[in-house]
Amino acid sequence: PLTAKELKQAFIMEVGKLRNETDLASVSMALPALPPAEPLNESDADAFFAAELNKLSMKERDDVLQDIHGVSDVMNENPEFVKRSTAGLLVELEKIPNESKMPYLLALEQNPNYVQDEKFLLMFLRADRFNEAAAAARLVSFFESKLELFGKDKLGRDILISDLTEEDRVCLESGYGQILSGRDRAGRAIFCLMPMCSSIKVIESKLRAIFMVFMFALQDVETQKRGIVGLVYNIGAGKSTDREAVWKAAKIVSILPVRFTGIHYCYDDEKIRLLFGLAMFVFNKNARIRCRLHFGTPMECIYTLMTFGIPSETLPVSASGDLRLEAHHEYISKMRKSEMARKRSCIILPGKYDVLLGRGKPLQKHNGERKP
Repeated sequence: PLTAKELKQAFIMEVGKLRNETDLASVSMALPALPPAEPLNESDADAFFAAELNKLSMKERDDVLQDIHGVSDVMNENPEFVKRSTAGLLVELEKIPNESKMPYLLALEQNPNYVQDEKFLLMFLRADRFNEAAAAARLVSFFESKLELFGKDKLGRDILISDLTEEDRVCLESGYGQILSGRDRAGRAIFCLMPMCSSIKVIESKLRAIFMVFMFALQDVETQKRGIVGLVYNIGAGKSTDREAVWKAAKIVSILPVRFTGIHYCYDDEKIRLLFGLAMFVFNKNARIRCRLHFGTPMECIYTLMTFGIPSETLPVSASGDLRLEAHHEYISKMRKSEMARKRSCIILPGKYDVLLGRGKPLQKHNGERKP
């Protein structure tokens, strides 16, 4: 594995040399499988992050602020534009040498209807704001990771809960990675990573759980269009200091068809701050400049998250630090029911203005209930 110094030098060289978004995405995807052998220096991580922010134009800075505060707009998609972009994505895929996209080609051979389905391709285009070359690179990396996690016989289809090992299922149900029951004020889904929830030590089980949670959420078109807010809650008893798990989790979410509109790291120990810096090195530029770190108690972090449009009642933790996993268990139940029915029309995550029936404050405070 690279040392911290070598990793930093590689990134600085590549970021200075490669100017466009596509190349920057490729830099992240080409990272080694394991984190650097030496811990990253805090000043190096901060300097790298600050240098990227300083290079942004005023418009780019405004776009970042609007995204992380939940006031950005959804990109307009007319049928002609979508059709042209989908065709452009297929052209970009053809440009990638065969030896660099073998898992993709294997999936294409297994099930071309799955791999070239317009709805499937649209997920990747939306993740990269219809940058066709970046979407093609992400798609190829997606199948590489899917091969590593699930094997070649499952490349050409959706992954099912029944495909998972017993450890995978325990990790999935634990709440280690979860989509929260409510959206932020911009109507975006919120993914929360909670290391303290899982006692499973096998990193691959954690990665498969993350993969499953995200891919189920992305069956919802509104979630694809609006992007997802990422939240890492590493506070209290059971918090993780596993550098390899952080590195690999960051890599897997970087290749999924997800556009992060904001990423929030909550922590209560300065010793683990550099874990977040490690993850930021993995993310591509667009995700990295939308990262924000929040230090404090559970109550302080919850109040800070509220200023970014993340409602406290949807968080899987109370102000006192107690875990609330009922909503996650309901989400897993939806996954199982959807798998049994194999229907794509079920509501995975309520829309911003959907009207919900039932009792409890989370339902009463939902936007749809207050809309005149």
